[in-house]
Amino acid sequence: TYFPRLKFDKKNPTQLKYNDCITIKNIPVEVHNWKIAGKSPLEWLADYLKPRTDKGSQITIDPADAILESGEKEKFLNLIKKVTQLSLKTQLLLSRLSQLKFF
Repeated sequence: TYFPRLKFDKKNPTQLKYNDCITIKNIPVEVHNWKIAGKSPLEWLADYLKPRTDKGSQITIDPADAILESGEKEKFLNLIKKVTQLSLKTQLLLSRLSQLKFF
């Protein structure tokens, strides 16, 4: 199935299980260094992609439905790539900013 059910390998943070058939490997460890409210952007993405049911309405929200609607099987794989690059580039930028001397 192409539907994402993201899980990080606790023993090996360079691997992300996308679903039962796909495991993404060689994710840079540095991706996990930049945190927003205690989680890396990839962790936020993994949480976002989990199906959830609204307690009040009992409506189930499953982001994987976007795959069905769009027909883009690589939609979330591409998003994982983008979030990974964003994390790495942000850390690079932050390290460069910390080296600047302000008056």
